Amino acid sequence: MTGPTFVCEFVDGVVTRMTTHCPDGLDPARGIRLSRAAYESRRRRPPPEILKGHFENGDGVLLQTYDAAAIKLVALAEQYPACFSLFQQRRKPLKIGIRQDVMTVLGVDEKEAASVLRVYTWNTWYLGACTLVGAERVGLDGEVAGYVTEKEAAFAKKRLAEMLANRARREAA
Repeated sequence: MTGPTFVCEFVDGVVTRMTTHCPDGLDPARGIRLSRAAYESRRRRPPPEILKGHFENGDGVLLQTYDAAAIKLVALAEQYPACFSLFQQRRKPLKIGIRQDVMTVLGVDEKEAASVLRVYTWNTWYLGACTLVGAERVGLDGEVAGYVTEKEAAFAKKRLAEMLANRARREAA
């Protein structure tokens, strides 16, 4: 039995297909690493930016998709594991102003950085972590860079309730 296949499209149009053999489910970081290595091995040059990717099973059924922002988030999680986690349950509140840091380390504009951070922060686990007044906010290297205030926790609770209500409506429809 083969594992899921990660299909990756680079900005130059090259597509790689890598079977990932992940015992613990889908591992986008592994799929991206394998795709980049395959690109470099086959093309004899460093891979360009990844446009998008997805996992599919052996029958070609789509399992999970990743847009450019999600791909960049995987890169951030690999480079700054003390700050970013792909495992939703491990997400910590991010420091205020981290967008500027993300722009710098990824070499992207404000709009792209906001897209990457939206993928990370518009998440029920992340918002749940932000509902705790006094929870530590972390910077790129995992250093404490502030604490969640009462006002921020109240906003997170409101946003989380809206997300859960929207999810319940979609599931009921």
